[in-house]
Amino acid sequence: MPVAAPQLPSFPGFPDFRSNVTFVPLQFFTAVLPHRSRGCVRLIGYMLRQLLGYVDADGNPLREKIHFTYADLINGVGISRGGIAKALREAMDFRLIRVLDGTSTKAGTTFTLNWSDRYTDCPEEFCGFFRPDAMLQRDDSDPGGKFAPKAARKNIPNAFFDRVLRCERLSVARVVGTLLFRSIRWGPAGERKAPVSISISELSHLTNISRQKIHGALHEAIQRGYIERVEEGFFDASGGDQSCAATYRIRWISDPGPAGVPAETALQPKPTPPFTCMNRFKRVNAGEVQKSEPNSSKMVNDTSVKTQSIKTSTTTAVQLSVVSMPAAAVEGATLQRSLMDVGLDERTAIKLLQHYPADLIERQLAWLPLRNVRTSAAGLLRRSIECDWPQPGVMRCTPAQVFVAHFEAAVHGLLEPMFPPSTTPQPEAEVLLARLGVAPSAVDVAGEWGKRFGRFVLRHRPGKTRFDWCARECGHEFVRATLQADERARGRQVVAQQEERRQERQARYEQFLVETAQRCQVESVPLWNAFLEDQERLISQFGLRASGRQAMASELGRAIAFADFARERGEPVPRIEEWNG
Repeated sequence: MPVAAPQLPSFPGFPDFRSNVTFVPLQFFTAVLPHRSRGCVRLIGYMLRQLLGYVDADGNPLREKIHFTYADLINGVGISRGGIAKALREAMDFRLIRVLDGTSTKAGTTFTLNWSDRYTDCPEEFCGFFRPDAMLQRDDSDPGGKFAPKAARKNIPNAFFDRVLRCERLSVARVVGTLLFRSIRWGPAGERKAPVSISISELSHLTNISRQKIHGALHEAIQRGYIERVEEGFFDASGGDQSCAATYRIRWISDPGPAGVPAETALQPKPTPPFTCMNRFKRVNAGEVQKSEPNSSKMVNDTSVKTQSIKTSTTTAVQLSVVSMPAAAVEGATLQRSLMDVGLDERTAIKLLQHYPADLIERQLAWLPLRNVRTSAAGLLRRSIECDWPQPGVMRCTPAQVFVAHFEAAVHGLLEPMFPPSTTPQPEAEVLLARLGVAPSAVDVAGEWGKRFGRFVLRHRPGKTRFDWCARECGHEFVRATLQADERARGRQVVAQQEERRQERQARYEQFLVETAQRCQVESVPLWNAFLEDQERLISQFGLRASGRQAMASELGRAIAFADFARERGEPVPRIEEWNG
């Protein structure tokens, strides 16, 4: 019996613009969503939702959260512990977030979003989200080229962050987010839903996804209930003159319903202007579209533009209108069966498919035979998926990469690295390790050296955190100071060892004296009695107090005094310098 692909609860549609929106910076949709990984996108979306959202998922007022601890992110973002570290590292590398000053431990590290007074949509130039609500942009329609105020933020339904971003694959989230973002525009009456005309190629460019995956993401978005098909597509194999493409639109709910009423029983979505994925320069109703008028295709009731498939590509038309089951559903069913074949129950398999990417699951399934399974293969597989374990027998990072990771932790005042080591080569670190005499395979030692270098830079060059600069400017000084400190430490260690050996020899010599005194009490009775009389004479002559008499009466004190008395009588009792015990 075939196993159905895992399904999320039915999505009724996006609510209208009321209190259930998040005032999102435009840069999240232009510089973050199309270019960052799923974990990073979920992380930033969660932080924006908590900071700029009005109400929580239950409709209760949401208190603005400025700072986020490591524990907050683990519990709230919706990705694994292994994934949260990678997402944090990526977000910090691309200046999306920063560590709040004053945090020193992993459990207490606090993060905050980066904000800037400079607006840019370029991910390489991004240095923080634009702080004001509006910005000045050049108005292309103005012949004088004057700058006019433009909105820098947009109200986005909370359902996109609470449902789409948290539960869906990255391609689906990118497609739905892009189309939702472009469907909400500012007009004379405020924000409103507007028609969208966009080609498959342009959608592919905006989302940074291939055309083939765009089609699959569209079908999956329809299956989930985020968008809906207004008109079926048709491909005319005879010549293409009768071909017409499918038309889609965002699913909206006109009224979320009274309190306590489930979302499924809310009002039906009202007809709204659909968005259209259209291919340019194609024939629509036997009319040729000119290059100078890319959007001049004939309109359908003035709100939707049909998508025309390429004449020579039957695959496009089949994907948009013929295939009834998307590739993602087939892939999900196959992966679910593979997980259940290992021993996982159906509920656990579906949960893993909903929370972890397919490529991660496929990778861990392929590596399972390489692992040392002792008890439960199913439990081991589940744990490897949740933690994204590396391939067995493969070293994921070099000592130089570990050195840099521990340096970055120490230079920020952390005890341990927050992120896994980067896989990029680190030639500066390799040079430093070679000068320090660290073996190429000493990963643990490299980590300790990285911490020492980070603490050195933090103490002598506060505020400098870029590794290549620190290695170039501070590396020689660190190596020299470290070698000198190590030399002094070795000297102190030699002295301590010598003192330890001296004390050990002293203890053995004292034990020898005690044994000699005990032996003389039996073998040399006249000598011992003479020693006792001499002791009594000394006590009477010098009038020793009780403490002095007690010291003379102790076993070790009496043995030392007897050795001196015996030497005066010509007995061969060696001193410690002459003793060879």
